[in-house]
Amino acid sequence: MMDKHYLTSLFTPSSIVVLAGDAEAPESQTPQARALLEALKAQKFSGTLQFFDIHTSGTLADLAQARADLAIIAQPAKDLPAALEIARRMNCRSALVLSSGVDAELAKQLHHIARREGMHLLGPNSLGI
Repeated sequence: MMDKHYLTSLFTPSSIVVLAGDAEAPESQTPQARALLEALKAQKFSGTLQFFDIHTSGTLADLAQARADLAIIAQPAKDLPAALEIARRMNCRSALVLSSGVDAELAKQLHHIARREGMHLLGPNSLGI
């Protein structure tokens, strides 16, 4: 049996958590979040797909019980660090940050969080894969 490649969680995940705001309030979502949600509706994902709003209530224990290979984050810039921390608490091995206009300081902060937690990070200022 071959071991999985270390980027399998990024490129061929079996489970995904989507942190893209409130699906019931599209006006509050970023353009990337709206495009992501439309794309997910158009093409079915065969694995486990969960949606999570970082502004909803939930305990840290609830987050620790959640698991996903990949977190796809499409949040306003101010919410990106919190979303990445939530992905970490969900034990995501990789994160894809769909965003634009993220400054160098915030990008450095996100990469620091990912490196500290051993997560693979694609983005910010990414259009995805």
